[in-house]
Amino acid sequence: MHTPKLTVVVPCWNCEKYIAQLLNCILNQSFQDWRLLLIDDHSTDNTAVVVKGFSKKDQRIAYHLRNRLPKGAQTCRNMGLSLASDSEYVIFFDADDLIAPYCFEQRVSYMDLHKDLDFAIFPALMVCEDHKYHYVYGYQLFDDTLKALLNWTLPMVGWTNIYRVLSYKERKLEWDENLLSMQDSDFNIQALLKGCKYAYADTKPDYFYRIFKTNGSISSKISSKQHLKSHLHLIKKILLSLDVGQLEKYDKDLECYLLKFIRIFATDVTTMKAFVNIPWIKVRKWYTIRALACAYISPKAIKLLFPKIKRLNARNMQKWELLMNEKYMDIKSYDKLYGFQE
Repeated sequence: MHTPKLTVVVPCWNCEKYIAQLLNCILNQSFQDWRLLLIDDHSTDNTAVVVKGFSKKDQRIAYHLRNRLPKGAQTCRNMGLSLASDSEYVIFFDADDLIAPYCFEQRVSYMDLHKDLDFAIFPALMVCEDHKYHYVYGYQLFDDTLKALLNWTLPMVGWTNIYRVLSYKERKLEWDENLLSMQDSDFNIQALLKGCKYAYADTKPDYFYRIFKTNGSISSKISSKQHLKSHLHLIKKILLSLDVGQLEKYDKDLECYLLKFIRIFATDVTTMKAFVNIPWIKVRKWYTIRALACAYISPKAIKLLFPKIKRLNARNMQKWELLMNEKYMDIKSYDKLYGFQE
């Protein structure tokens, strides 16, 4: 049996309205040596019916139902990873987004030309149904990508990248199934910390991340009570993954990174107490006292209690936004091709 060069993994849950659009994009790819694994997270709509209809017409499209706990996209991605182990490359997409017809060819060709890379990062564009804002991804802001991620800029996400399968197998990379959000950042941070070699591809944008009016606020989801335990797990994991030299090197960046969590945890005193008891944080008495004060007073107190960190974070975010605006002007024509029509 032929082993496809590229495997594409797509977790799906209740996406009957959108999944066909992505599937048609995939069928229209100029590069055809691929396999698509759609891992259903137990949808309650007709997602399975839609996918199986495509699968009957093209055997490269395979439907799988998540067969173990926990529920979530991260478990589905790990299932896909295990099924993709015989391919040369793997890509992770979301079920409600779109890709350009040259996406697979562009990414595979780049990796074939750069045999030393473990993964590569490609430009992507966010398109919004309400046209309120736009973001671009896949562009280098800092020379150090880990620094960029710790400063809450998003030079890459899961779907901006193509990964060499052998590389993730050798480094035992997998999606953290304990996380309810920020799985992409965690996966890529772990890839960096495990020494993966990467590059930003200077190419056309090939992925279009769609934000629907019905999606709800991402910030409200990550600030919800259900996500607090997940955030604590992520913080501990990142701090434990860094060696002494890295903790010293990224000291200020980590403080910026943790500031967003302080704002989230400020809504729950119990969680904030658990946060300030994390060893790396606990030894920073001034940081601990101010963080607790935010929980007892108000999340808005962050501006007064952490002025230097707030200013540093604001400068980095402004730098990122300027880059995004500059790049968006270069690629905004794609918004008309793949965005929502007014």
